[in-house]
Amino acid sequence: DPKTMLDAPGRGIIALYPTPGLVVRAELFSAEARAVHTLPGNTLMLAVVGDTIYSITTAFAATAVGTLSTSAGAVSIADNGVDAMIADGANRYTYTWTTGTFAASTDGAFTGASSVDIVDNYLVYNRPGTQQWGCTNALSPASSALNVASKDGSSDNLVALIVVNRQVFLMGELTYEVWTDAGAFPF
Repeated sequence: DPKTMLDAPGRGIIALYPTPGLVVRAELFSAEARAVHTLPGNTLMLAVVGDTIYSITTAFAATAVGTLSTSAGAVSIADNGVDAMIADGANRYTYTWTTGTFAASTDGAFTGASSVDIVDNYLVYNRPGTQQWGCTNALSPASSALNVASKDGSSDNLVALIVVNRQVFLMGELTYEVWTDAGAFPF
């Protein structure tokens, strides 16, 4: 009896909410949905379906804006307020929504990444299969070859990174490290 469960002592208050996703708003292709990311201002969303990146408006109009070199697997997306960085493991890509410009990233010490995040206006990303990670220049999708470091507290490879409270958590196969932007250059 739902009423009995709602009023059960020590169980707290329970709320039942509708399940999202029951109404089709936009239908892209019947390929793997790999990532979604809402851009600043909440008027555009990026979605990666198969090997295609779509820009989706609040009216649910989808426009293809770029093509990745892979068509399956997880994709990570982060933005710095001007540019979005998309990582599919094999490559990094940038998308500038104000100009509609999409390109593969060929700068920095390495081009691949499986995790992307943002800290203090720097986009940070890892190099799959290694202990290395890098960052872009502030408020830019461009990386210098000097903007690279290694998770060096233990010998396990870096699997992913995530930013929490302006700290970069480098998640390894067995261990993790926490880095903080100290404002020093280079990296």
